[in-house]
Amino acid sequence: MALKMKLKKSAYEKLSDELKKEYKEDGDDFVLDVDGIEDTGALKRARDREKQRADDLQSEVTELRDSNAKLESGKAGDVAKLQKKWDADKATMTEQHTAALSKRDGFITRTLKNGLAATIAAALNPKAPKVFVPHVESRITVDLTGDEPKVVILGSDGKPGMKDGKPLTAEDLQAEFVANKDFAGMIVGSKASGGAGANQGTRGGAPAPNANSQQPPSLAGLKPADLAAHIKAGKEATT
Repeated sequence: MALKMKLKKSAYEKLSDELKKEYKEDGDDFVLDVDGIEDTGALKRARDREKQRADDLQSEVTELRDSNAKLESGKAGDVAKLQKKWDADKATMTEQHTAALSKRDGFITRTLKNGLAATIAAALNPKAPKVFVPHVESRITVDLTGDEPKVVILGSDGKPGMKDGKPLTAEDLQAEFVANKDFAGMIVGSKASGGAGANQGTRGGAPAPNANSQQPPSLAGLKPADLAAHIKAGKEATT
């Protein structure tokens, strides 16, 4: 009777006690206990265990790689979303800021331009200043490029006016209207014999428009506070 090298437990139980002595337990199986024969089963089991371990490690590596790829993909997506949102917010804030600056600049321009025009118009004709307002306004602009807003008197060509190498002043503009024959019949405040647009007092200040004054007030060289007060007086005279 040939003996098998390896038996299942069920087959081992059927052997006689004498044959059972020839086998030794090996896990769930029984192997023939013979000297000089290599235990190939143990080697195979060891190999199988190493293969299983390698397979398990490979699975873990693959899983980790997939997880990392998903994380990196998610991060890239989040960064793109954040960048897109930041760009949109920046564009909105820039638009709002530009609109606010434009509104502010428009208010400053209207206030200075209209106020000075009303002041000059009231000096030219205190009884009907509105006749002169649109004509005077067309010769005034405001420069907002510096640290402070600056009123600029334009020449008849629409460019910043010059006289004797210096920028035109509000007093110079007022004198032009007084000397203009086209407006002679409408000017009330400059019919005295002192000459149209003649300086009164120093250039550091100017009196408020006065219906009884026979010459227009000097507006050149006014300090900001004095000019503001003068403009206010002129606007009140037109209402």
